[in-house]
Amino acid sequence: MKGKNIRQMLKGLLLSSITLVVFITILLKGFVYFDGVNQVQSKELLEQSVRKATVECYAVEGVYPSTLEYLEENYGIIYDKDKYGVEYGCWSSNIMPTIVVYKK
Repeated sequence: MKGKNIRQMLKGLLLSSITLVVFITILLKGFVYFDGVNQVQSKELLEQSVRKATVECYAVEGVYPSTLEYLEENYGIIYDKDKYGVEYGCWSSNIMPTIVVYKK
């Protein structure tokens, strides 16, 4: 009788441990997935913000800004420069600049 109780207790402990490991694994995979989704959305939001500020500058001043720094100083563009890079290519004051945002 005593050995049977110990086996049942060990079986319950093993089942609980396996369940806990599976739950933690699923939880961690969820965190990783949502972190990836958040990074993609942050990158897209930054690109949209730079485009919006560029068009706003054109509407207000009649020319596209020549540099990204101009947008940062005058139109409130702020981003984490350690996390993202922005390629801003302005070829002419009346042609929409190329804007590419990438994760570093």
